[in-house]
Amino acid sequence: MAQMNSDAVTLLAAGRRLWAVGLRWEEETLNVPRNRRRVEKNSAVRARVRNEGVSLTLTVRQGRRGRRVKAAGRTAPRPRRTVYSLAAAFSRRSGAAAYGIYCLDAEASRYVFLATVGGLPSVMGDVAGTAEETGQALQRFLAFNTAPEGGWSITSPVDSPLPWETLVASADRRVLAASRLRPVRQGIRPLSVVAGLALLGAAAFWLWPEDVEDAPPILSDVTPATPVPAPVYLPHPWKDMMPVPVFLARCRVWRRAVPVYLDNWKL
Repeated sequence: MAQMNSDAVTLLAAGRRLWAVGLRWEEETLNVPRNRRRVEKNSAVRARVRNEGVSLTLTVRQGRRGRRVKAAGRTAPRPRRTVYSLAAAFSRRSGAAAYGIYCLDAEASRYVFLATVGGLPSVMGDVAGTAEETGQALQRFLAFNTAPEGGWSITSPVDSPLPWETLVASADRRVLAASRLRPVRQGIRPLSVVAGLALLGAAAFWLWPEDVEDAPPILSDVTPATPVPAPVYLPHPWKDMMPVPVFLARCRVWRRAVPVYLDNWKL
């Protein structure tokens, strides 16, 4: 049975477990600082939890310092059972370079395209939709990715897709542990915080004793503030002296009017 929500994440029921297809996969950069990665993660989480439902995430890695790919998706309403990623389970059992198209619902013509590159789920895979949509996803995958030396391993042919249950029929504990999706914490909602502060304020108001005397006033509140005196500008000592240009001009006029002699020689 397939159930698809508004965020294009399809949930498939197999016994007590739910398997998700149509997740968004992206490759993580290892050289990004942790604080920046945390900020980007929190911003992405806030963007995903605006609507109702719950956000699910999963990180698949190659060893401790190898490549990482991360899946994210939203389910509404909140599932009561554990949700696993079908693409992660496919990468566990299909090999390092493989792809296949599996049938989700033959009557509704629903399929899913799954692929692995380097042993990890491909960021171009996990596409759920009609036969035409999954076929186009396959063509984009083949055009973008270079075929390995031994060629691609086709686990489910396009002309006769296998049912998706064949991927999870024999899933062991390791596959389940590596494919389990975990809910993302939505953080503290502002409305609940405001309501809690309002309740605390009301309780403090009603429980405060009435016979408690007020605290004595502070000296700075009783003493009036002294106004700041206005600045006093004193005149300069050379205020009444003649400016230099005027002095030179008068010297020039006086020189023209009065002749000057030096040793009986007129200058």
